[in-house]
Amino acid sequence: MLKDRHVKFVRKSWLRKYGLNVSTEHYAVICDACGYVSPTASLIENAGDERLSHISEKGCDSNQVWLEGID
Repeated sequence: MLKDRHVKFVRKSWLRKYGLNVSTEHYAVICDACGYVSPTASLIENAGDERLSHISEKGCDSNQVWLEGID
């Protein structure tokens, strides 16, 4: 499943705090390297693809680009 490869980039602190189902929540892409925050939130598959696109286009370190749930 595609979402399985993206779930490892959901901030762990967010998952513990809210204990939500990763497949039904909406996520924003947050880049600690350049400060980018995606303008919209989407399901994990789309947010994960946006994360990969951001890394590719901006050259940011993949270890600093996260998915974070939006309340």
